[in-house]
Amino acid sequence: MKNKTTAIVLTLVLLVMVGIGAAVVSAEETDADAACSPIRDRMGWRGELTDDMKEEMAARREAMIAAREKWDALTDEQKDEIYDLEDQIGALRGQIINRYQQWGIMDEETAAGIQERITERLSNMREEGRMPMGGGRMGRRGGWGPPPLADAPEGVE
Repeated sequence: MKNKTTAIVLTLVLLVMVGIGAAVVSAEETDADAACSPIRDRMGWRGELTDDMKEEMAARREAMIAAREKWDALTDEQKDEIYDLEDQIGALRGQIINRYQQWGIMDEETAAGIQERITERLSNMREEGRMPMGGGRMGRRGGWGPPPLADAPEGVE
């Protein structure tokens, strides 16, 4: 009788522990969803693309492709002039990062990492002939270029 009671108590304890564990996991998922919610709200994302969103994405893609075609038609001298201006912007950004580090807004390691990314972005953009519009967001590669089709949302061609 004592062994049977012990087994029942242990089973109940185990079930309670499993239930608590499941509740914690569920709460963590809810917290993660809640943490992402402001981002989704800001972006207007509700889990599926509306027809308006698809149309807007298609229009932006068409504008980006047209801009890329015009960029490709520029002479090397015109492109170099744009790249030189981008280098000047990069140098100014670097000066701002240096000030942030100097005044204690960011640490030296963070500042150095940002400086490295600025330099790398500018170098890659020039080497690969990418159009520098869009601040790296339009083509997701540091400039306007055709976006990777593999990353295109479902329903966008």
